[in-house]
Amino acid sequence: MSKKKKKRKQVPCESAVPSRRWPTTRLAYGLLAAGYLTAAIILALTVPTHQDGDPRRTPPDESAHLAYFDELLTTHRLPLFHSGTGNYEAHQPPLFYLLSLPVCLLGRALGHGVLALRLFVVLQGLGCLAAAWLLAGAIFPARPAARFGTVAVVAFLPSHTAVLSAVSNDPLAEFWCSLALWQSLLLLRMPLTARRSALLGLTLGAAALTKTSTLFLFPVALLAVVLAAQRADRPLDQALRSLAIVLAPALALALPWLIRNQLLYGDPMAMKAFIAIFGRDRATPDFFFQRVGLSGLQYYQLVLWQTFLSFWGVFGQACVFLPSWFYWLGVFIAAAAAVGGGSLLWRGERPDSQAKFTWSILVLATALVFAFFLRFNMVFYQAQARYFFPVIVPLAAALCAGLRGWLPHELASDARAQWAPITVLVLLLLIMALAAIIFQQPNRPILDYPFLPVRAASSHVMAHKASCQRRAQLSLAPVGENQHLRNGTNTAKHAGEQYNLFHNPCGSPFRGDCRWSLRL
Repeated sequence: MSKKKKKRKQVPCESAVPSRRWPTTRLAYGLLAAGYLTAAIILALTVPTHQDGDPRRTPPDESAHLAYFDELLTTHRLPLFHSGTGNYEAHQPPLFYLLSLPVCLLGRALGHGVLALRLFVVLQGLGCLAAAWLLAGAIFPARPAARFGTVAVVAFLPSHTAVLSAVSNDPLAEFWCSLALWQSLLLLRMPLTARRSALLGLTLGAAALTKTSTLFLFPVALLAVVLAAQRADRPLDQALRSLAIVLAPALALALPWLIRNQLLYGDPMAMKAFIAIFGRDRATPDFFFQRVGLSGLQYYQLVLWQTFLSFWGVFGQACVFLPSWFYWLGVFIAAAAAVGGGSLLWRGERPDSQAKFTWSILVLATALVFAFFLRFNMVFYQAQARYFFPVIVPLAAALCAGLRGWLPHELASDARAQWAPITVLVLLLLIMALAAIIFQQPNRPILDYPFLPVRAASSHVMAHKASCQRRAQLSLAPVGENQHLRNGTNTAKHAGEQYNLFHNPCGSPFRGDCRWSLRL
């Protein structure tokens, strides 16, 4: 009688079988989407527009995007820099505006044009959450907790929710960026087919037609194709063939717009014309070098610190802050993720080859966006974290990956235990989101700069702003004409037009612009 071999029960490893029971997936993501919609709609309804309320609280660049719609409806053609409006967003590609135009028309017919557009952008934010869910799933295929945490950061990060509730082409551009990164990671995990390559090319082209700053996706897609082609028998041939398939639809969509800009402005990106318009009333590094006395290192310390604060929440015209504890909470979350990530490395945890390829794609995308941000701040002082939102999903994924390091070594691979730090993160984000709705106050004192040489910069710049405001009050209407100041807004009519207290007294011709004369 032959002995029956006892079949050993194989315990699946953590990377092979994700947990689907903790918590109930559909309910969790449904609550997350409902929470995002609630916060975004409240902000869309309560944040003042450029036409009323406190102009310091108006979303950044919203008045310029609305001017784009005005020119579309008035002239029935795309805006031009030399049309005389002074709109610095006239160089933006048209996809967002054309898709939103029916909503704009309907809203204006009902007497709520700005609100209709804001709510339409809120719906686009749901698309950003869906794309974040796809991309987070590709980053963490076997870690549902980290995937959920990544999407929760995208949904509840206060500064991001504010962007998703204002009139802007940023949310649609972010959607295309997250979708393109997801498609790029799919090429690393699945066969490199012509269909997948063509779909990636279409996404790249749509992103370029939404915002030119998304062109960083092209080298990212190039790297993804090259890495994916290494699995083929003839890697070079496969890479060249796939690159041609990717670039064909992408260039077919993007080239007409780039050629138009080249013919109009002598620059496919229209950056020279943009800088000429945008730089009329923006602070530049020279202001901090000459008037404040900062060195180059101190200037970039100031930029990075203010950008870090704005990542968690600096609203309106970069002058609406929250209580100091809010920013200390952001410092705590960032420090916890950094220490946890260091703990994982100290334990000797190393990603496999597939994870290395994944993170190389994400690191390249983030590095390119960071390089653009530094280059932009070499021309203008724009210490705003919203410029990083095209790669908010990789940033959120890195945050969630680091928090796992706080688990004991024996629990770090347990699917249920991984929900503990993510649950704490989500609760803290909900507290911050609620604070962003309740406690926004213009010019509220916040965390002092940690670098002693740059502390004087804040008070110096704010004093300059106050001086510009006083000059604005004296220059908006002719002498002898009745003026009435209410809630920081000059409501006097001059030549049939309504001016704003923060209309630039230094010569900007952009009518109805609610920006500061010196904008941080």
